[in-house]
Amino acid sequence: MLINYLTQFLSRLNDLPNLQI
Repeated sequence: MLINYLTQFLSRLNDLPNLQI
C-alpha cells in the first residue's frame, strides 16, 4: 500500500543522521 511505502521512506530518512527530523 501507499501508506506502507511512505512509512518505509520515513524510516529510511530517520535512519540517516544527516536528515534528522
